[in-house]
Amino acid sequence: MAGLAIGLLVTACGPVPDGGATAETTAATETVPTGAHQLVLRMDYSPGFARLPEHAPLPAFSLYGDGRIVTADAAPNTPAGPGDWQRARELRTNPAGIQRLLRAARAAGLDNASAATPSPSVLPPPDAPSAQFLLLDKDGERHSLAVGVPEAHGGALGELFRALSNPSRWLGGAQSAPYRPDALAVLRRDEPAPAPHARRWPLGSLTS
Repeated sequence: MAGLAIGLLVTACGPVPDGGATAETTAATETVPTGAHQLVLRMDYSPGFARLPEHAPLPAFSLYGDGRIVTADAAPNTPAGPGDWQRARELRTNPAGIQRLLRAARAAGLDNASAATPSPSVLPPPDAPSAQFLLLDKDGERHSLAVGVPEAHGGALGELFRALSNPSRWLGGAQSAPYRPDALAVLRRDEPAPAPHARRWPLGSLTS
């Protein structure tokens, strides 16, 4: 019997911290997407050669245009246990919180970063932890920056990494909740034999 590797693509909602929009924050956030499912800011984290989850890892941090934030539930370098679904958490921030996150990204130079793939000479070494930051504007332009060993950085870049690693605390203690998807995508991959810890496939045949 073929084993199956499953990937999840999801969306969600959460509590709103105190404070509202001002003319300044509203004008500033008009430069980025505002749609509920439009990505604004993302951080992917890789532990280097450390063991990765057996399924495609979720981004460590994702901010959407309506203020929804989705984060990987576990620490970036802690893989899920055998047979576990990958979990995430969510919270919601307001325009002032979005602008605070954008200020941190811009202070780190992310808005001036190129979308072009960097040459191998400037990429972090593959055996070192790394973070990939992505900022999108309302015109669809992408600004991407790869950083090696982000935990060791100080200044604006270190502040951005800490903010996206723990947005609940950085945004003033906004409470997060388990992420509940509105939609599910299934990615099918055949394996020579099912792993001993694999869960029984609950949705019937994908080929009938």
